Amino acid sequence: MEGGAYGAGKAGGAFDLQTFIRQPHTVLRLVSWVFTIVVFGCIVNEGYLNDSDEGKEFCIFNRNSNACNYGVTVGVLAFLTCVLYLALDVYFPQISSVKDRKKAVISDIGVSAFWAFLWFVGFCFLANQWQVSKPEDNPMNEGTDAARAAITFSFFSIFTWEQQPSWTDDLPLCQLSGVGSTPNRTYSVDGKGTESHPLEDNWLKFRSENNCFLYGVFNGYDGNRVANFVGQRLSAELLLGQLSADHSEADVRRVLLQAFDVVERSFLESIDDGLAEKASLQSQLPEGVPQHQLPPQYQKILERLKGLEREISGGAMAVVAVILANKLYIANVGTNRALLCKATGDGLQVTQLNADHTTENEDELFRLSQLGLDTGKIKQVGTIGGQESTRRIGDYKVKYGYSDIELLSAAKSKPIIAEPEIHGGQALDGVTGFLVLMSEGLYKALEAAHGPGQANQEIAAMIDTEFAKQTSLDAVAQAVVDRVKRIHGDTFASGGERSTFCPRHEDMTLLVRNFGYSLGEMSQPTLTPAQGGRVYPVSVPYSSAQSTSKTSVTLSLVMPSQGQMVNGAHSASTLDEVTPTLTNQSPTMTLQSTNTHTQSSSSSSDGGLFRSRPSHSLQPDEDGRVEPYVDFAEFYRLWNKDHGEQAALPVS
Repeated sequence: MEGGAYGAGKAGGAFDLQTFIRQPHTVLRLVSWVFTIVVFGCIVNEGYLNDSDEGKEFCIFNRNSNACNYGVTVGVLAFLTCVLYLALDVYFPQISSVKDRKKAVISDIGVSAFWAFLWFVGFCFLANQWQVSKPEDNPMNEGTDAARAAITFSFFSIFTWEQQPSWTDDLPLCQLSGVGSTPNRTYSVDGKGTESHPLEDNWLKFRSENNCFLYGVFNGYDGNRVANFVGQRLSAELLLGQLSADHSEADVRRVLLQAFDVVERSFLESIDDGLAEKASLQSQLPEGVPQHQLPPQYQKILERLKGLEREISGGAMAVVAVILANKLYIANVGTNRALLCKATGDGLQVTQLNADHTTENEDELFRLSQLGLDTGKIKQVGTIGGQESTRRIGDYKVKYGYSDIELLSAAKSKPIIAEPEIHGGQALDGVTGFLVLMSEGLYKALEAAHGPGQANQEIAAMIDTEFAKQTSLDAVAQAVVDRVKRIHGDTFASGGERSTFCPRHEDMTLLVRNFGYSLGEMSQPTLTPAQGGRVYPVSVPYSSAQSTSKTSVTLSLVMPSQGQMVNGAHSASTLDEVTPTLTNQSPTMTLQSTNTHTQSSSSSSDGGLFRSRPSHSLQPDEDGRVEPYVDFAEFYRLWNKDHGEQAALPVS
């Protein structure tokens, strides 16, 4: 997905024919162009027959000249439209004005919908007239293949115009961010994991020509249609000139609210036809008879109902970040999270910028109580319509059918809403650190393995570690996701106390946006093994207080080739000299929303979870060894065993 459609990244760039032809919308445009030639070509060449009695031509479609005229006219005009918009596709990357780009995109969407409708009418018209044509009008079956081809390609043209892909596919990606993801996994008794459903998460990370940055993580359920729909429509609602640096904070918040409202209404409108068909099919079923007891003649209706349900069901939670004029805005619907991690003199400060919209959220419970609902019962049940979230996009069952749900039946109005809570604008001047957007599946998996309460800090610590080790932001995000996945799987396989909480995890997505945080600058000592020496890996945990699979860094320890290994005397060398240094007090975790503000902090004698960057590396002595700072008894024993030597116990 290269930049160029809406941003100025490609504006004025050289035209690349090969790249242009490979673009999906160009391919569809060319296919539509070919189909129009087939339709009007078939009708013009073989769509008219000679009447031997009257001595004049007549239309092969039931002698109805209007049918032939319609097919030819629509075909020719569609041919010219394809040529016009192919030219626009070539010129589009050269357009630098956001307003002009917006006009081009809107016209393309409108024209595509218009031609899809005309081809639908044409298909119905030609097919109907062909069906009622009289065999005696064409006893030799002249031109029948051409007539059928015109009907067939009229039908195909409906979809080539209707399926014109969104031009948001060409939005310029933000190179200051990275994304990692992994699909859901359910473990069997033997520890093997399988996916229970296709990936339902989605994300976006775009920039516009006016330095407006848009990021989002979307957690779908019951299919990925809603998450994909939200990702595409939000981009169009926020990056087509709606936001500019001249806007006040109130203006930005208003635009965000409007964007979510438009996306919600657009999705529900998109499934109107499906809902109507579902109601019609259900009315054909006998009342009071369970589906499994219905006679065989109703099986086709049941199969269609199942297919419809897959098409129209599902919803999504969304967390969106907008950076405009160096201010950060967070819009949240549901249970995904946004964290702002700032580097300070005391370490890394982690702030959660949004509140989880769950049945544990007191503000959400108060909102529901105002609608006349029993919040005590809601809190006891914990889920609404199979989800913990009290706000979500889509999910027609809780939007249209909430009166049929026992928990929600007493509500005065829609209890499950798609209105986002908005945080910001928060100034980013002078901030060094990173922004984190993550799906519910990521922090829930870590909480399942380690217990609730510290997932934000642990994930921030992992990201901090990977910043030092990786050379790209995508690699940073993916490494953290993979680590959480591994921790979750190892916890299940261990059979320990937390294993019962880890039979499965949902899709996990992590987006990291960098604010000047150093990348790929881990300070590792450059050690040269002594003659015949060997290098052994050593894993150093962040804190001795962390006992299960916590974040660690990997070092290389050079061992000499001769002599038995014994631990040297304890020295003043500390872990700080080799790994990111721990502060004496773990950073404050601040939860901020429009309605709540809570703080919690903890400290320990042996260090917290976060460390500042190393200023220098621990250097080896003249023998090529580093001074010890942990007990290496087990390491020495295994090393000596590997060399067939009698293990010498280290001096404690």
